[in-house]
Amino acid sequence: MVYLSAALVLLVLATSAAVFFLVLRKRSVVASDASIAEMFSSAAERLMSLDRSANIYGAIAEELHKVSGDSFVLVNSFDNMYDQFSSRAISGVGPLVQKALQMLGRDYLNTVFKLDGEARQILTSGRLKKVEGGIHRISLGKVPMEIAEDIDQFFKVRHFYAMGLTREGKLLGNVIIIPIFGNDLKDLRTVEAAVKLASAALSRVEKGDSKGHEEPAC
Repeated sequence: MVYLSAALVLLVLATSAAVFFLVLRKRSVVASDASIAEMFSSAAERLMSLDRSANIYGAIAEELHKVSGDSFVLVNSFDNMYDQFSSRAISGVGPLVQKALQMLGRDYLNTVFKLDGEARQILTSGRLKKVEGGIHRISLGKVPMEIAEDIDQFFKVRHFYAMGLTREGKLLGNVIIIPIFGNDLKDLRTVEAAVKLASAALSRVEKGDSKGHEEPAC
């Protein structure tokens, strides 16, 4: 009888602990969702207030990194005449960015990438697309496979997300988001909406209308 009572007590304690942890987890998820919404709201406000005096590409990279979590964010401009990208900004945790650039063995900024058919299809879809692969694929073959694999292994890169920065169907640039250390985007739709806001901000700045307010097509 004593053993039975002890077993019942343990069962009650275990059930109570399980319920407690479920409540904590639910609260954590709600807090996380609220935090993401708050970050998106702040990012939207900052992006839509940018003008021609700002480093637009750097600002876009920084704001997208805030809503993307543990990742590197690359922002490139696009030259429609020559059908090629130029790397303009990278954002992430400072020491990690420096480590990545050190492993790359050269200055990432101003590297030129020729647009291919597959990349064009992804970037003109109007959606944030998940792409399997790592640095070699991201660089469209520019980074040698051996170096790319070392970087992928160190940062545990398994895939990335890509989306074009566009205006009325015209490609202005693109965003590459690289989750690192086995992490992933927590809210794909929020990040996608933030990229659309970045498109509107870049379009407005390029047109020189620092007071206009283009609304992104969500």
